[in-house]
Amino acid sequence: MNGTVRLTQKEIQEVRRNVDNDQINQTLPALVVEGKGSRSKGVHEGVGTAVPYEHRSATGVTVHAAEQLADRGITVEDAQMYVDTALVMFEQDRNSFLYISPHGAAVIGEPSGRFVTAWSSSVYREGYTQILEVILHDYFSKR
Repeated sequence: MNGTVRLTQKEIQEVRRNVDNDQINQTLPALVVEGKGSRSKGVHEGVGTAVPYEHRSATGVTVHAAEQLADRGITVEDAQMYVDTALVMFEQDRNSFLYISPHGAAVIGEPSGRFVTAWSSSVYREGYTQILEVILHDYFSKR
């Protein structure tokens, strides 16, 4: 993926409307790997449950997120763009929401509405890429 997929805003909205969250949730167990870390190939256990996309605008960043964004060379605007262009959204255990786009992923925590973390698609684990591939394959095969 690595940000090479270019979709218009209209296409992004169409993809979101057609996402089969049940199919994604059924696929997830095969993609989950135990533990975290950049050496893992799947998605981490806490990825959550795919739910219908709901737009959020972050109200700021946590201290943790500010450190991670700086370390990763990501701006707050980049993180918001990941939310704005996300094709799928996951509700996580700690009342937070993970947005995955072809460009990167971001987590917004509630009730504060602040970014908890974000990362570029250039460091996506194989599992995240597979989720996007399922969604995009589904979308383009129906056109």
